[in-house]
Amino acid sequence: MCDFTQGFKLCTCATDVLPATDAPIVYLWYLNTSKKARIIDENTRGIYIGPLRDIGAGLSEEFVWTALNSGNCFDFDFQPAEGDSLIMHAELTPAGKAILDKWWQDNKHLKIRQIPEEFRVGRLEFTFHDGYWEIEDYNPFDYDFVGFRKGKVEPEVGN
Repeated sequence: MCDFTQGFKLCTCATDVLPATDAPIVYLWYLNTSKKARIIDENTRGIYIGPLRDIGAGLSEEFVWTALNSGNCFDFDFQPAEGDSLIMHAELTPAGKAILDKWWQDNKHLKIRQIPEEFRVGRLEFTFHDGYWEIEDYNPFDYDFVGFRKGKVEPEVGN
């Protein structure tokens, strides 16, 4: 299991598919250069689930926000521009999905079935405004994003 409490690096090493791993969760990031208002069709349906305050393994919104504003967390030369957005995402891997499916089967007798904390997935959202990263919550039904880079969140080694 990853531990980001000593820091993290936003690496450009991920591909379009989840990395092959036995870990139940992988931590990914998406950098967008702009977002524009989306025109919603009246037939569009879905439920908006907002970002979490903590996606696990030490990645809380406060910790990430502090790190983003304290230095360059990217593994490439990058100077954010006004309106850039960053999404950090915890996502179940195929191994994690298999473990969680088995957990559901083993616990189907429970009246209240909450997902165990070690399988919590979700996202953190940040936008660059006035020279700083800010914690932001934007509804994905309201915006289209223009992607710039993506990758995997890696623990900082040697702090």
